[in-house]
Amino acid sequence: MLIFRVFFLFLLCLTSVKLFAFSQQKISLEVGGKGSYLTIPVPHHLIPVASDIKVFNKGLLVKADVSYGLIWPKLAGELDYVRLINIVIQNDIRLSSITLVWQNSHKKLLKTSKRLMMNSEFVYPDSQWLRKSLLLTERDSVDEQWYRDVQKLRAEYIIDEKALAKNKYPRFEASQWLYDRPQALYQLFIATGEDKWKRSADRFVAFYISQVDSDGYFKLSKPNDIKYLMGRSIVYQYLLNQRESSIEVIERLYQASLSWSAQYNSNFWTERHHAAALNVAISYWELTNDTSAYIRVNNLINNLWEMTFLPENNWPKEGCPQHSFRAHEGWGDDSPACSPWMMALVADQLWRYYWLTSSPKAARLLIAFSHFVADKGVYVASKGKIKGQIIPKYLVSLQNAEQEELDPFSDRQHTCDVAAMVGKGVYIQTKLGSSSNPQAKKVFQQLAERCKKQHLAVLDKYKYVKLTHLVSKPPRKFAWLYSSTDDLPWLLSIFKETNKN
Repeated sequence: MLIFRVFFLFLLCLTSVKLFAFSQQKISLEVGGKGSYLTIPVPHHLIPVASDIKVFNKGLLVKADVSYGLIWPKLAGELDYVRLINIVIQNDIRLSSITLVWQNSHKKLLKTSKRLMMNSEFVYPDSQWLRKSLLLTERDSVDEQWYRDVQKLRAEYIIDEKALAKNKYPRFEASQWLYDRPQALYQLFIATGEDKWKRSADRFVAFYISQVDSDGYFKLSKPNDIKYLMGRSIVYQYLLNQRESSIEVIERLYQASLSWSAQYNSNFWTERHHAAALNVAISYWELTNDTSAYIRVNNLINNLWEMTFLPENNWPKEGCPQHSFRAHEGWGDDSPACSPWMMALVADQLWRYYWLTSSPKAARLLIAFSHFVADKGVYVASKGKIKGQIIPKYLVSLQNAEQEELDPFSDRQHTCDVAAMVGKGVYIQTKLGSSSNPQAKKVFQQLAERCKKQHLAVLDKYKYVKLTHLVSKPPRKFAWLYSSTDDLPWLLSIFKETNKN
């Protein structure tokens, strides 16, 4: 029921009337009145490039030039849809609000000239609109304070470079850049509207870009290592700032990522590296609509499909991208293995691609991953203060359990990201009307509630102390904990609502 209410509320923000043979729609939004340059993000499948867009203020037509800064990537045969609208208000009029009215047209909008509006005011009707424009799920009426309050405390530490350096993590320490810290900060900004998180993310992306060499590799990592290639934060940087450098650097990152074979390499393969390659390919496709990037994305997903549903060596299907333990760890035997927490990095990219394209393969893989974790990817801690807690495994050795090195106090650090992965699979299975997997849903709820309790425990511990920050050791923990879990509070609320009904 919640899903239908969200959809209904979204429709309410669009007013539709008939004009000749075309459908006319409009949105109203507040603007800061800082100047005559505006940028508006647009959700998918809403405003075709072949549109006539007019700007009104208090019912009066405003003279304005309207162009698009970016279109949504598209599949063959689809229409071109606007993702960023740029508006130049003529006669230097400063406005406090505008109404944007559009209708289908035989004439297409022009692309914004290379004199990009870097100083324009970024405006949008509400947070729901913005989140849809950036491929993030609903947060209105979602209980997420437990998540955001702790994320903010950890973010305060992460943006303090002096504190990081004091704890032996100077900005030139490569490992702290793993898992895309700026992505998590951008998502915090998108959720809260607090500019400090965007400013920090912009600063970190600028530094990261400065460390990308001419071949597209992260210079601080030696030797070249594609798991240091960030994609989504570059997309956010462009969408929120329209920096031309974003597109130039994502092309270099994409070229570097091609060094990772789309096919399974039995000598070395991890879900983490495959996720990085998929992240960059999707990001490049999002910003350029390049057909080769779309093909690359599908080749990478097809490889996951084969490893999951047609595993080599006649290994039984388990619902995960099977590869040898030795290929993953560099030691052990050649029996099959899968890593639940690294699969969560892959799952976040499949989830993103699913919202872009409704890909059946991405959906089926997410469902399979959730079943695998529920069946074989978790265990129960047997001692200490965490006795009885459900814990995700670091690496599942499918035919030689003796190779598994279970460390519950370390493994529980990935409770939240694995919970989010399972929840994504359970959500899609429910959405598609497939036969449900009660065990997967149960494991999701157990892991998600454990993640929530971990966050609430932090808040409870310091409830009588005015805490200014929370140390995240190592710093990359902040990125893996929050970059792929932004949808977790929403997923938790969805299933709570479902249980009520």
